[in-house]
Amino acid sequence: MVLLRPWLSKELIEMRDAIYGRSGVVIQSAYRGSSGKRSYRERKTATPHLSRMMRGRLEMLKYMYLKFKFIERKARGDIALLARASQARGRYKEGKMKAMYNMNVQRGQAYIHATVKRQEYYEKKLRYQAKSIIINERRKLYAQELISTAYLSDVRREARAEANERRVSGLEDDYSEMIDYKRGLEVYERHKERCILDAEEMRRRGSKAAGKVPHRNPNSTVMTREKDQPQRPSNLILKS
Repeated sequence: MVLLRPWLSKELIEMRDAIYGRSGVVIQSAYRGSSGKRSYRERKTATPHLSRMMRGRLEMLKYMYLKFKFIERKARGDIALLARASQARGRYKEGKMKAMYNMNVQRGQAYIHATVKRQEYYEKKLRYQAKSIIINERRKLYAQELISTAYLSDVRREARAEANERRVSGLEDDYSEMIDYKRGLEVYERHKERCILDAEEMRRRGSKAAGKVPHRNPNSTVMTREKDQPQRPSNLILKS
């Protein structure tokens, strides 16, 4: 079971990374679609205002053209020059204001786009940092789990080795005790056999010595000689 856990964890991590990859593509597509939709909505909401301005400018240009024609027909002197200068100055101001407006709009759009991109980069950076922290923590946990698994395996192997050594030592002690017992039993058997042989020898000599003793006459007072008396054997020594 302990060896199965790293393999199963690895398989689950691979499956999770694959799901995260597919989910990341879907989320990125959804985010891009949302951003495009928001940009389109902003442009669409700004279009009526611009269209009204453009129509007003076109109508004003038509009016100014008709006015210029009218003034040109009515007056051909200094007043016409002043009117033409005033019209030219007005057109210049209008062009300048339009150019400044377009420049400000473009600059504002650039600032807004930069702000959006900076926010996107910040969010992606936070997600990447969080993912990196999670991956590092999981790697550390996996390394610690491998270390603990190896430690437990070493402890179990040492315990089995110690148990085997104790069993072998107990068998050796039993074998030594058995050898000592056998040796003592052999010594006892040899001693027993020697005692039996000595007893047999003493019995045989005793019976032989008893056969050599002369019978005593009850009416005689003469004692037998000392050499006729049975002597005690001196060579029967019990050895262990």
